[in-house]
Amino acid sequence: FSLVNTLYVDYPCYLHNYFLADIIAWQVHDALKNKFGSNYLFNKNVGEYMADTLYKDGILLEWQQILKRATGKTLDVEGYLKQLGI
Repeated sequence: FSLVNTLYVDYPCYLHNYFLADIIAWQVHDALKNKFGSNYLFNKNVGEYMADTLYKDGILLEWQQILKRATGKTLDVEGYLKQLGI
């Protein structure tokens, strides 16, 4: 195991993007589970819900507005960290 990793200085903005994407993905999945139940992946209504809340306006709205419309919350970093046990 090496503590030396040039990734943090070579591509710092990529790590930031991946971290944000992970939080957003967790938040969307959590909202879908809360709205449609634990088997939301097999619920036919999920696709329509996602199309209406996440995709229908394309880039006309800021991503923060879209996330709040789809999940009912702004970016939920605290919930994400809590779910990780941090």
